[in-house]
Amino acid sequence: MNEHSSCWLRVASNWAHEGYGAVTIPRIGMEVLVTFLEGDPDQPLITGCLHHAANLVPYNLPANKSRTVFKTRSTPGGNGFNELRIEDKAGAEQIYVHGQRDMDIEVGNCETHSVGVDRIKTIGQDETAVIGQNRMRIVKVDDQLLVGGSKVDSVSSTYLIEAGEGIRLVCGKSVFEMYANGLVNISCVEFNISASGAGQINTGGTLDINVPGGKAGASPEGQGVKASIDAQINAVFHPSSGTNGSGSASQ
Repeated sequence: MNEHSSCWLRVASNWAHEGYGAVTIPRIGMEVLVTFLEGDPDQPLITGCLHHAANLVPYNLPANKSRTVFKTRSTPGGNGFNELRIEDKAGAEQIYVHGQRDMDIEVGNCETHSVGVDRIKTIGQDETAVIGQNRMRIVKVDDQLLVGGSKVDSVSSTYLIEAGEGIRLVCGKSVFEMYANGLVNISCVEFNISASGAGQINTGGTLDINVPGGKAGASPEGQGVKASIDAQINAVFHPSSGTNGSGSASQ
């Protein structure tokens, strides 16, 4: 059976007008239902397609009788598919969308997403976000970012970081701490301070240097060790297998 096996027939649609409507063209090998306009054999019309023993439904019946499915097949000769599936089984309701290759969404005005529980997003390679004006992100509890390589922040105006209790910067044996009560701790192996102009150190109390028995107020233990960060990254992406894990990044 091929494109020359019958004459050309018109195909009925549930919606049709100039330049818009619904289009589902039967493919070679499908069983179709043919009627004749006003009983005229010279005016055949395809009104639908039929499943049969050779062309079974996408999902077994009656086990999946609560599913409404629109599933295609890559052509010619492909095994891939695009699918829109709606599951109405009580307690297991789901809308499932599968794109065999690309998926493009265009919105002319506003877009709103609302998720009642959890959201997981996994991207195999790169992600780019371009925002024309402002961006706000509000996290009620904790926010964590893991980066396997470098991270660059470039700000043309003011860069403000505020913390209600404390800020702690850790890089190996170098630690810098600031607390809301005004305490600042710095701990390191060596340090250098260089100024091309004048420099001042002012204190309202006593300034002690090389106090006998003095100890650094900041401890280097923390998440600033490179091996620890690399281990967390590798636990997500499994470099030995070359596949992505189930971890997610929030945006």
